[in-house]
Amino acid sequence: MEESKEDGLARPALDGGELLKAAGINPDEVLIEDFGNYPSPHIGFKKMFEIFKRIEVLTKDSDINGVVVAHGTDVLEETAFFIDCLYGGVKPVVLTGAMKNKSQKGYDGHTNLSNAILVAKNKLSRGYGVTVAMAGEIHAARDVTKTHTSKIETFKSPGKGLLGVIDNGKVIYYRNLKRVISVRPKKVNAKVSLIKTVSGMNSDFVHYSIRNNYQGIVIEAMGRGNIPPEVAIKLKEAMKLNLIVIITSRCPEGRVSPDYGYKGGAYDLKEAGAILAGDMAGIKARIRLTTALSAGLDKNAIEAIFLDDVN
Repeated sequence: MEESKEDGLARPALDGGELLKAAGINPDEVLIEDFGNYPSPHIGFKKMFEIFKRIEVLTKDSDINGVVVAHGTDVLEETAFFIDCLYGGVKPVVLTGAMKNKSQKGYDGHTNLSNAILVAKNKLSRGYGVTVAMAGEIHAARDVTKTHTSKIETFKSPGKGLLGVIDNGKVIYYRNLKRVISVRPKKVNAKVSLIKTVSGMNSDFVHYSIRNNYQGIVIEAMGRGNIPPEVAIKLKEAMKLNLIVIITSRCPEGRVSPDYGYKGGAYDLKEAGAILAGDMAGIKARIRLTTALSAGLDKNAIEAIFLDDVN
């Protein structure tokens, strides 16, 4: 991003070559591919799938050590996890971005891009799947989220912590990472809704999902996975119509668990056929379910994937 001289507003402006040159990165070490100059909110599953397919081709090239994707930060975590759900390779795939645009003081893009390239080139990064390198830290795609609208150190992994750091040009990992099971859809076309529960809500959004032929619903439930009774009644109807229902929590940390037995409690929902997603965030569960349904997996296979993710 760079601010326009006409109105002072930030818009996509720089291509890959300009980014490398400004950051002082040796162009002989990097193959540049200008996939597109899109604002982050303009990137949906279709473009994410196109990015993945290009990454898949590049990582099969023996001359390429890894791939870096320069990406807007608003949906960076979603693109990272989308790719991670599909990518089963060993070579590193690293997403990075900038919290300040190039016209602002303290622009962080140069350092983030340089660090991401260091991570992608490093042999220690092999086997970690898709990661995010921002503000000198390395995070797993499954766990990372944007926690603040504007701070440089916005990307965190609540409840899990970072994977490692980039310190004085050295890549250091603090822990190992269990890879998610990859799925291989030919296209991503499943319809999955994401519904956040609030006090006193009715079942309108669930009814909308049923009426409009959604194949799955992800519920950001309260606390340990509990929802208002009216919503629970409609969700049970959805499950009888073969919609896959995933229960996550709207809390930023902690797991859902079938601890409560009242109507709408997590135990009640699980007994009715809902899948509990552990500590996976709602936006990640939506991606996980969308890619699994698009790959043609049935409920048993999908439940096995979610159980593997949370155990």
